[in-house]
Amino acid sequence: MQCCLLWQRARLFVLGALVLFLLMGAGALLLQPLPSAKAQTQATQNAIPADVQDLLLTMDDVGELKFIAPLKLSVEQLDKLAQGMSETQAEYNRKMVPLFAPVRKMSESVREAKKQALVGKPVTNEEQILKTMSAVYPKRQALDEETLKSVTALVKQVFTKEQITQASKMAKDEQTKLTKQTAKGSEEQWLNLYVLRVIMSYPRIVPLLKEMKAALEAGA
Repeated sequence: MQCCLLWQRARLFVLGALVLFLLMGAGALLLQPLPSAKAQTQATQNAIPADVQDLLLTMDDVGELKFIAPLKLSVEQLDKLAQGMSETQAEYNRKMVPLFAPVRKMSESVREAKKQALVGKPVTNEEQILKTMSAVYPKRQALDEETLKSVTALVKQVFTKEQITQASKMAKDEQTKLTKQTAKGSEEQWLNLYVLRVIMSYPRIVPLLKEMKAALEAGA
């Protein structure tokens, strides 16, 4: 769980920062988050009993499977995708660490800023703190774009041509349903959106793929 922390925290940032990159030329599309346990705030999550949280996460899996199971991936495909995503997540987390080195160096300044704010004093170093943090985001966006290209390449290696077409259509159909407008764009653009929303943005994607593999093997 801890090893994927940075990857999971990046999900919402990825959804916002990459939409124009993904669908440039396809028109302005409204990406609406699906209602689920992972969309809850930390405060509301703390109020939900652990067993209920587990059920909500299970329902998240059910919702996710609606976009993966129809592709009828083989055991070999599921294994390759799970392994590739596990390696990608580890590489993403490794590259994220140095990006935040400048923020870590400001730890004393940030703590001092909070002390000043607690007693109503002006935060004397706020501008420098914000400037340092703002400098991180372009680098993080570049990493997210690089990761998207990597995961899309992985999907193209694992999926058949028919599965790529089907995945792209599911992304387009879902977007049309969400926006209530006919969605436009190339198959490549819709595949990017599928990869982003279904593969990259789901924090439990690796264990879920392994569960799918185990279920197929058990039923074989």
